[in-house]
Amino acid sequence: LTMDATRWARLTDDGVAAPTLFGIADCAHADVFAGTTTAGTVVASGVNLAGRYVVQPTGQTMVYRAESLVYYVANNPDTGEPALRRARAGGNGQYTSEELVEGIESLQFLYGLDSTETIATQTPPVGNITEQRVASSVATATDAAAANQWRRVGQVQVGVLVRSPTPAAPAPIEANRLGVLGVTVVPPTASDGRYRATYELSVALRNRLFGN
Repeated sequence: LTMDATRWARLTDDGVAAPTLFGIADCAHADVFAGTTTAGTVVASGVNLAGRYVVQPTGQTMVYRAESLVYYVANNPDTGEPALRRARAGGNGQYTSEELVEGIESLQFLYGLDSTETIATQTPPVGNITEQRVASSVATATDAAAANQWRRVGQVQVGVLVRSPTPAAPAPIEANRLGVLGVTVVPPTASDGRYRATYELSVALRNRLFGN
């Protein structure tokens, strides 16, 4: 893929001198692929883009740098306190972890599936969310059937359980058991006197709901 030299800089923003993950899209298609870069050129590997895109200025094809991010909960190695962390893939394909928010004890997701069982050009999603599943129940494989299941996702529910960094009240007689999206979380230390609260949010994925 040969790019306009004036637009090359956006592939290397934020200090990513040698990106290895890219996206290509126009008004009809989108693909994410691994690749390498040389001056003004992206070499795609493991993907056949021939006949799928029309180059500019005739077409509307754009090339982007893709980001791979993983959000998870883990204990701080220095303090032992739980926190929300983010791992970002670098140009070498290795992930670098950073702490985002302290005091996060649990992070849960539920995925809402469109009632259309096979998403295709002739059978787009209708926006009718009929069931919710955890990620492992949507699909864990990497074949076409699994990819179709993820294309059915039109809604995501996010739930977090947060706690105060230090004990803030006398220990109660009975420990509270809070739930996040149906998952009951048992504190590591019963009656530890920390304030806890849960937060839940539902997000509509508009592109999937309306068939784009």
